Formats: sequence, structure tokens, C-alpha cells
Amino acid sequence: MPLQSFEQIIYGGSQIPKDEFFRLITEGSQVSIREIPGMGRGLFADKDFEVDETIFIEVPLISVTRNVTCCGYCVHPLPEDPEKCSACQTKYCSSECKEEDFRQCHEVLCGGEIDSPSYESLKKGSKSPSKRRKKSPFSSLLLLCQEEERVYPVLIARIFAYITLQHMRGEPSDSRCWNYLSCWIGPAAFQSDEQHFDLIFQIFKHTPIAHLVTRERYSELLTLITRYAYGINTCEKDEDGAREDGVGIYQKGSFFNHNCAPNVTRDFSKNDFYVEFSAMEPIKKGQQLFAEYVVRSKPVKSRRKKLLRNYGFLCNCERCVEELAELKPKRRRKPLSRPSKSSPNFLKSD
Repeated sequence: MPLQSFEQIIYGGSQIPKDEFFRLITEGSQVSIREIPGMGRGLFADKDFEVDETIFIEVPLISVTRNVTCCGYCVHPLPEDPEKCSACQTKYCSSECKEEDFRQCHEVLCGGEIDSPSYESLKKGSKSPSKRRKKSPFSSLLLLCQEEERVYPVLIARIFAYITLQHMRGEPSDSRCWNYLSCWIGPAAFQSDEQHFDLIFQIFKHTPIAHLVTRERYSELLTLITRYAYGINTCEKDEDGAREDGVGIYQKGSFFNHNCAPNVTRDFSKNDFYVEFSAMEPIKKGQQLFAEYVVRSKPVKSRRKKLLRNYGFLCNCERCVEELAELKPKRRRKPLSRPSKSSPNFLKSD
């Protein structure tokens, strides 16, 4: 099945309308997904919510850890003696997390061997390292992304691995990943990096989904992650509250539209990838739910610049309009100049 937008979605082995899939996503969660003229889709309250009341709690469809001191599956802070993958040395907070990660995608990611630069060569940035050793393409991707402090390429590899295992195990009832991607895949706004893509292709070139692993699909997934994934905060936050210990794709959570004065907040109170969305103010049934895509304490020009760069739109919410108006200098009326006596329009008084 190609990764592209379509009106009929495969769910549980049968085709259903997209609206029905949206209903299944939000079933029992006290929210609903609706089409909004000029804004695409959004989340709406199906009941009244009081301040600080939980709207819903969600686990990510797929996630990746950014912080090396956190679990490679649930992003929980690691214990002193963590579980490890013997091949790539990914660390886990428990044997349960290790088993679940292998079941979800890791089983595919750690297969295969290629020639790749050693870790020391990568650190030095050598293009022609003298020392080379056998390393899996996934291990090489991890090392490269750690050096560059990037995590999205690893998340893309995990998405492809998740889809591969679903296909190989013949699990049509668990087609959430296909369904979700079909909702959001669109024109690419960010280009793929050759080195990252080449390593990902090495991982999947002998799998049943090799035909899907193209530069075009990579760029589309990179765009999707940039615009719809959430940062996961399980350790202490920095001054701006913006540090990320991981990144996750949340099915319901990705349908929140942005507002610089949101009525919904998110919290990782369990110190893992479970996210809790709560009401910041009283919310009435039928009211649209808004989250923040950028740190709302930032100046208006900084917020709008980041929203345009990462999400492709200029925010014109009520708060932005008010703050932009305050920045505009007030025009002063120029004083009327008195005509000089030499002016032809100067009238002498009698």
C-alpha cells in the first residue's frame, strides 16, 4: 500500500471512510475530530471540562529517545544497571521495555552488517577513515545522529521498521501506523539528508517494504514528524521548558491546532512517554481544543518565525494580533508648516 493521502482507509483488514477512522481514534476519549474550514482538522470537546481536569492520556504510536540517560523505549530515566541490546547497545529501563521495543521495531533495526566508519572516525569527522570495522547500518545511524544531535532520522527508521514487522507478521488488525500516515502524509517541506537516507535504505533494502523506502518518502516523513510529533519531557526541563528527552507521534494529540493562548496543556507526570492533556481553563462542550506548537513565553516575532519555518503558517491568533499591534509605532501627525512670505500662496493682510 503506498504512503499517500486517500479517502478510504484500511482498518482491521477492511476499508472504511476516513471520518469513521477518526471516530475510532477518539472513541471513549471525550473528544472528537472535526473538519474546520480553512484550518483542516481539529479536536473538539465532547463535554464540559473544569480547570486542570484531564481530557485524555495517550501513549505514542511510535517514539524515539533523544537523551542517552533515558530508556530507549519509554524514555523513562535509566536505572544504574539498565538492560541493553547486545548489538547496538541501546539501553532500557526494564526487560519489559526491551521486549516491547523488539516486538515493535527493534528486531528489524539491528539486522544486517555493512562497512562503516568507526566511532572515533565519526567523532573526528574524517571522510576517509583509516580504521574501519563492521557495524550495522542502524548502529552507524545512531552514532551519526548522536554526533549531529539529531533524532528525526532515527524515528523515521523506527517507523519503517514498525511497518515492516506488521507486514511480516501478517497483523492486519494492527494497521494503526498505516492509517495514521495516510491521514498526514503530504508534500515534503524538508529535504532528506543523503547520508541519513543511505543508512536507512541499507537497513530495509532486503525487506518487503524496500520499495517504500525512497528519498521522497523520507522527506515526506521528515515533514510529518517536524509538524505533528511532540517532544517528550521526562527529566528536568531547561529554563524555557523546551528540552526534549524524546520525540513521539501521538494519534489524538497530533490533531490539536495551535494557539499562542492555548486552552490545553500537556504533562509527562509519569516520567515516561505517557502524555496527559489537561484543561488550562474552563472548556465548554463543542469548544475547539488548542495546544501550543512553540514556547508561548517567547516574543511574538520569534513565535511566528518558528511557526512559519517548521509548520508552514503565520499565526494570526488573537494574542499575536494584539502583540503585533503593540509593536507598531504610533504615527505622529506632522505639524502644519506656515507658508513663507516668498511663497506664491502667501496672502498679505490688509
